[in-house]
Amino acid sequence: NQSFSLNVNDIPTISSPDSIKIMVGDTLNHRIDASDQNQKTELTHSIRTTIADMYLNANTGEITWIPTADDIGEHIVEVAVSDGFATGTNMKKITIFVSSYPKFLTFPPTEAYVNLDYIYYISAQDAEANKTPNEDVFVNLKNTTFSNLNLDSLSFIISSTPVSEDIGKQTITLQLNDKKQNLTEKTFEVLVLETSPCEPENTELLEATDKKEKKKMKRLYKILLGVVGGVLIGVSDI
Repeated sequence: NQSFSLNVNDIPTISSPDSIKIMVGDTLNHRIDASDQNQKTELTHSIRTTIADMYLNANTGEITWIPTADDIGEHIVEVAVSDGFATGTNMKKITIFVSSYPKFLTFPPTEAYVNLDYIYYISAQDAEANKTPNEDVFVNLKNTTFSNLNLDSLSFIISSTPVSEDIGKQTITLQLNDKKQNLTEKTFEVLVLETSPCEPENTELLEATDKKEKKKMKRLYKILLGVVGGVLIGVSDI
């Protein structure tokens, strides 16, 4: 009687997650988690993807990639692990979600004035350039040093009427979220001044000057008509 030894090969098992989330500018260091019942088998890793600058260490199974703003969105990477046998290859699809933080498109005025209305119209967008308030982006007033400052979260408007106690540097800290719970926090500085540059410093002097100019204009008008004190003259006599 002859005896035969039959070797049955099991394909490697891939236990990596089905999806990965990464932010623009961050470095993806993902190790393909795979195992084989034969502990002596050396596994070889491979990937199939349309991402040109994604790198794989075939021996360790480590994937490296730094996404840019052009990569925002969803990417499918096919991961394969082989134990060297013809039928010993397993494959799995991993979805990589690339996102970015929401950002403010408008910024508050850097100066405010006592007893004058201060208004900031907020405009913001998410990573996909969606801008609808309370649908795509959400804003929250985290902190402020103003004595009185209000945020209308529906219309995305911040308003205040500074008082004398606010003179000097004040801050407004806002939190901006998107539907994917990506958070941006930003602090803006506002300088509160006592007098607006449009407000005249000496109104009495301006009024006196204005009256003088009006009298000169009236006299010039009479001269052009040729009548000064009831005497007809020519323009050449001016």
